[in-house]
Amino acid sequence: MEDKRILYVSSEVVPYLAENEVSSMSYEVPKMINNQGGQIRIFMPRYG
Repeated sequence: MEDKRILYVSSEVVPYLAENEVSSMSYEVPKMINNQGGQIRIFMPRYG
């Protein structure tokens, strides 16, 4: 996965919203990709 650039888009990410299955997964998956050498950015839309 080295040299891959990934934009991860999610409506929920820990620690910005309460922890649930989606927000936890939206934190763990990018963390795993980063540990494998990928360059990852997380985008979470701001509502309101």
